[in-house]
Amino acid sequence: MEVKTPDGSNVIGSISKRFGGWAKELLLDADTFGVRFPIDLDVKMKAILVGACFLLDFMFFETFECPDVPFVSGI
Repeated sequence: MEVKTPDGSNVIGSISKRFGGWAKELLLDADTFGVRFPIDLDVKMKAILVGACFLLDFMFFETFECPDVPFVSGI
């Protein structure tokens, strides 16, 4: 996935899910991602790209099972 500037004119980086091999993909629940960006990119933008990688993993590649007990907050 290419990451572009807000106006869409320049590519500032990319995030990709890497194939870990058949055994790892079938037996484990671990994913490997690659994040690429220019070395002279602003540190805040680098942090945003890494955070976006975590967000993509959390939203699209993690599975959650709902327990039988309802959620109880600490309030």
